[in-house]
Amino acid sequence: MAGAGSGKTTTLVQAVLESRSQFNPERVVLLTFSRKAAAEMRARLLARGMKAGFVGTIHALAWRLIRHRFEGSQILENREQVLSEIVRDYFPQWSHIPASFLVTSPIIPPEEKNKIFLCYEMYKKNEKLVDFDDIIHLATELEAGKNHFDVLFIDEFQDTSPDQLAFIKSLKVAKLFAVGDDWQSIYKFRGADVNISLTFSTHFPDSARLFLTKNFRSSRPIVSLSNKAIKLSDQYIPKRLRAKNSFGEKVVLYVHRGTEPYEALAAFQDYRRKISDKLSRTFLVRTNTLKNLISPRLTPGEEVLTIHAAKGLEFDHVVVFGIAPHIMPHRHGDHDEEVRILYVAMTRARKSLAFVAFGNNEENPFFSFLVKHCTVKFLH
Repeated sequence: MAGAGSGKTTTLVQAVLESRSQFNPERVVLLTFSRKAAAEMRARLLARGMKAGFVGTIHALAWRLIRHRFEGSQILENREQVLSEIVRDYFPQWSHIPASFLVTSPIIPPEEKNKIFLCYEMYKKNEKLVDFDDIIHLATELEAGKNHFDVLFIDEFQDTSPDQLAFIKSLKVAKLFAVGDDWQSIYKFRGADVNISLTFSTHFPDSARLFLTKNFRSSRPIVSLSNKAIKLSDQYIPKRLRAKNSFGEKVVLYVHRGTEPYEALAAFQDYRRKISDKLSRTFLVRTNTLKNLISPRLTPGEEVLTIHAAKGLEFDHVVVFGIAPHIMPHRHGDHDEEVRILYVAMTRARKSLAFVAFGNNEENPFFSFLVKHCTVKFLH
């Protein structure tokens, strides 16, 4: 269980390197969450003289194991786009809902979902395409990776889905080393299930659980606030992170009290007027709508990212923009995951952290929490 900023990647790489004393490197596999992370891990291992049997995403491994069965087929990488087009063309009544939310939404009747996926399956068949779910299911069903590897390392384990867990078990490795943090599980819309991390020992009964709790990234005020924030959730493994960096600025909550029709834009403009220093800030937002709204108004050296896009990254000065009704926490979000999204946003910051709130936040649990624990300053 590796807390934010606790040196997870360094620990994982070292563990892989030390596996050489027990296992043939050709029978060592390291699974990562993204191709970018895989390239970084591969380079770090090669720099230390080790070439593992496989370093890459779980989907890439499954595809390598079964691709000989799909001569003439290609991988469908833009699943959401295809689903969106199917919905737009055949189910216009649901076309206003993002495809990523559509597949998990309780709003849509099961029979309608079934029709959507039937169209999707026909599209794949006609175009000779397989998607990532198909690959995982078939590789698991065939036990295609059984006896191929002796030891399995997994990064970002908190983002594992039930289907991926079944695939992992199907590899039948002698040793498993998983690194993750249930506090940072924010990909439910992709099928990730935080309960897999919470109940790890039931899936792997002979396992031991170790904690990395020293935060090397953020200042003490940021780490302290983050430790408190996760307790807004009812679903987490208790641990307490300690900051390696003793000092730091107090965390600030900027509150916009305007009533303009476009209050988000007014809040951003007022914040810019209030902050006159030349620091390069990174703005983190919950939605793409907010990202698009404030992107044209950034000055050189600044950037805006959604919180999901910022996961795994770190920045000196972070402003979490949009503590607002229906935005953060999001109106369609699961409460516990919304807390984790807030936590991920906070823990991207190294030196300073601020929040900007607007709208009627009387019923917003995030707003009341921040008012209680931050230095509050008013805009406008």
